[in-house]
Amino acid sequence: MSYKYRVHRVKNARFPAGKPVYAISLTSSGNATLEDIKKEIQDMCSFTRGDITGVLENLGYVIAKCLGRGETVTLDGIGTFSASGGLKKEVDDPDSITGNSIELKRICFKPCPKFKAMVEEHIQFEQYK
Repeated sequence: MSYKYRVHRVKNARFPAGKPVYAISLTSSGNATLEDIKKEIQDMCSFTRGDITGVLENLGYVIAKCLGRGETVTLDGIGTFSASGGLKKEVDDPDSITGNSIELKRICFKPCPKFKAMVEEHIQFEQYK
């Protein structure tokens, strides 16, 4: 399977009268579930599905706890997870901002170079038809 892409023209703010500029948007070809991942890992090693389930579920829990404590989480060979926050609502007075004024916006992931290279080895792109 591969990612499907569509080509679309975008406005070039730097050179409005210049030559056209194009971009692409990607659509995934499906979703790998926890069951799919467990089967694939099980086929690669001697761990049972139960072992793999326990490790993956606990990994998610521990990552959430670490992020909740204000830590970033780096998994060697995979990448780094971090939290991103923002104000819950617009504020006029910066002195009125407290911890209760802030909410979690996103969980960010930055792949390490090794992980990115592994993805690049396997990724394929195909034009959406």
